[in-house]
Amino acid sequence: MSKQILIIIASFFLLLPTNSQSQEKPVFNITGLETAKFPLVKSYIIAKNGRQNQDYYSAPLNLPNPPDFDLFENGVSKDETSLVLKCEDIEGLLPVHIALVVDASQSMFEPWKGETRADVLERAVEEFIDSVKFVNGTSMHIVPFAGNQTEARVWRDWNFTAEDAKEDFLVYDRLTGRTDFNTPMFEEPSGKHVLEIFKSKPAFDRKVVVFLTDGAHDNPNGNNPFEREKIIEDLQSRGIEFYSVTFDPDAFDSVNDLKDISQATGGVYTNVNSEKELRDYWRAITDDLKSNTVCWLEWESNLECDVVTDRNVEVTFTRPTYEPIQRSYSYTPPAEKAIARVSRDKDAIFFDNNGAVTQNITLTAEVGDFKITGFNITNNDNDFEIPEFDNMPVDGFVLDEGDSKTFAVNYIKDPSDAPKDFDLVFETDLCPVE
Repeated sequence: MSKQILIIIASFFLLLPTNSQSQEKPVFNITGLETAKFPLVKSYIIAKNGRQNQDYYSAPLNLPNPPDFDLFENGVSKDETSLVLKCEDIEGLLPVHIALVVDASQSMFEPWKGETRADVLERAVEEFIDSVKFVNGTSMHIVPFAGNQTEARVWRDWNFTAEDAKEDFLVYDRLTGRTDFNTPMFEEPSGKHVLEIFKSKPAFDRKVVVFLTDGAHDNPNGNNPFEREKIIEDLQSRGIEFYSVTFDPDAFDSVNDLKDISQATGGVYTNVNSEKELRDYWRAITDDLKSNTVCWLEWESNLECDVVTDRNVEVTFTRPTYEPIQRSYSYTPPAEKAIARVSRDKDAIFFDNNGAVTQNITLTAEVGDFKITGFNITNNDNDFEIPEFDNMPVDGFVLDEGDSKTFAVNYIKDPSDAPKDFDLVFETDLCPVE
């Protein structure tokens, strides 16, 4: 059984309103890691071409040594030896977790076209929630924001049904304070922010922020800058996509920042000027979230002999005319699956002067695939032989995980020696077996 690592890519295609900003650069993010089936490891990623938000891949796909990906594990290239890009469609929908981050500052509640933007938002949100398919663990968290903290009265938890999400949004209300984008993303002092709430979600599930504001990030004295680079880095490291929308805004000073965050994480920015445009944009997002295509990079990892060490992985995604995008991460394999192990049916075999000149020993590959390439017996001065090795295949005896092989050990010393101990070691391509 080969030792392989799997990287899975969540696929999507998005049709957007005409005033949306198309993807102008490639996107490549790692969204999570799963080692439960080590030496098979799954590392979910997002990959986009950089042309109108197009996905890099489509199903079905089985592409050895994919030309646009380079992968190193602990400094060793896997490209030509085992790297494969695969895609397939699955039954049902992939789980997705959505943080709906909505501006609740004063301007959202001021008169606008005979009502308020908050009135429009409340109606559009209901349709948005209804368009989400709450299946396979899909969930939504409402994150209202204004000022430098979020009031407890408007804060709830993850919802797993449309009814519960709508009920939570009923508490959406005007909050006190300026329009501060840092607060809902990472800075809310009691942990009521995006980066904290996503910690409870499986690393390999798709995670999305849908961010709406009608104003610019407030930095009147220059002492509260919008931490765009930190937010991009944190979202990328967790594989969280960022979709942003400005609502007929006074947000012009922040538009480029929101565009940059969306671009860097695989989301899309747009501006809307009416309730219809907002509904259309959100509907396009939820259509995209109904993806059932999965892709992964697959390569062979290695087992160890004595101790489990961290694995450092570097993956580079390169598209023509663009700068390569590199993502790095480390993981520690589970100890019970990372140490190569062969068991033996006897701890000791005995020979005597009364005719016990042949003993059998059976080896079983418990963890890993082995090639048994030879043997060594300490101080063996033509005392022993193992006939199987006289006809050993060029690459050794193959012992796949779960398989066993029995070897006959002959004592051929004549006359025999006085009693003494010998150590028998089977040599393998992974770890020696004593």
